[in-house]
Parts: sequence; structure tokens; C-alpha cells
Amino acid sequence: MKLSEFMEHKKTTGTALAAALCVRQPTVSAWVTGKKQIPAERCPTIERLTERAVTCEELRPDVEWHVLRGVSATPLGGSDAGFAAEIPGAPRASANESNFTGAPAPEAA
Repeated sequence: MKLSEFMEHKKTTGTALAAALCVRQPTVSAWVTGKKQIPAERCPTIERLTERAVTCEELRPDVEWHVLRGVSATPLGGSDAGFAAEIPGAPRASANESNFTGAPAPEAA
């Protein structure tokens, strides 16, 4: 979803978003209208403020967010199932289960 669509849907003003981001309202206006590109460092905060309705990938598709997030660009097996293994706190395979290479998983230290 575009930031402008989110703001319209949630009835959020540029002034409110500017205050939440600690920037001036004209800055938000320039981002929303496309006159200026949203700085990549602002994208994660916008993503959090919008509760992932607007993602970093949508705001700045030119940035390799998968690298910054520490996840694979191509999920294993061609589905989202591979991402769970790379997310901190996600369930892990037990020591007697195989990893994606088919080799036994290493013993926990």
C-alpha cells in the first residue's frame, strides 16, 4: 500500500505523521506526492507506525531490504516457509531433523 493510500484510509494527516517522525509537514508532503524520495532510514519507522500496512519494500523498492533484515531474498522451496527458519525466535528444527541440505542438523553447543 502506498503511504498516501494509508493516510487517506486511516484519515491520518501529514502533520500527524510528521510529528510522529520528528520531521516537518512539508517533508511528509514531498514524500507523499513523490517530489522527494523517502530516506531509507525512515522506512522502518514508517513501517512500524503503519503496523506494516506500508512496508519498507513498498516505500523504497530500490533498497535490498532482505539484506538489511537478514533474510533470504528467495524463500527456500519457493514459498514463504523458508523465511521462518531465518527469523529470530521462530521455531527451529530439532537436532535429529535434517536441514535444507539433507544433512543432519549440527548438535547444539
